[in-house]
Amino acid sequence: MEIRDDMIVEIIHMLREIPAESEHKKRAVDIIWEFEEMQEKGIDFTGDEE
Repeated sequence: MEIRDDMIVEIIHMLREIPAESEHKKRAVDIIWEFEEMQEKGIDFTGDEE
């Protein structure tokens, strides 16, 4: 499974609804960056076999 740009945009729109100081928002942003870094390195974090 690949995280597409449109998925990231959708998540960012949802995150805008959460107060900036929220720990949940900070963690969600961290997770997005971690997934993007994994994809750039070609790491399959989904467990899907292609």
